[in-house]
Amino acid sequence: MKGGDNMKKINLNVGEILSARLIVNEVKGLLSEIRKALKILDKIELTEAEHKTVGMTEATGGQISWKDQKFTKEVELSDEQVELMKIQLKGKADFSVVGAQYAVSLAEKLDPEMFKEEDKK
Repeated sequence: MKGGDNMKKINLNVGEILSARLIVNEVKGLLSEIRKALKILDKIELTEAEHKTVGMTEATGGQISWKDQKFTKEVELSDEQVELMKIQLKGKADFSVVGAQYAVSLAEKLDPEMFKEEDKK
């Protein structure tokens, strides 16, 4: 991490964690960018104990569901990591309606001003 990089603490629910994982997994580029993405994944990934706590299951087709809708995980991200996630969110164009709800919620937690200009249109 660069000196002077501020850290941002955010609480993510399971849907937001899955959205974050989805967009961060799509990072492409130089190994330095991939390394940044892997560090984010390390921070947001649910542990085995957290999987059990939320009652997460995955169906044969890959559909993920969970029972504990109130679960949140506090994650601390650097400004650089937040910026990378914002870039990924803005560039992803194929969210499902349900996925988009969590992605918008994630975006607002990363930067409450992220969609302010678009909302004016």
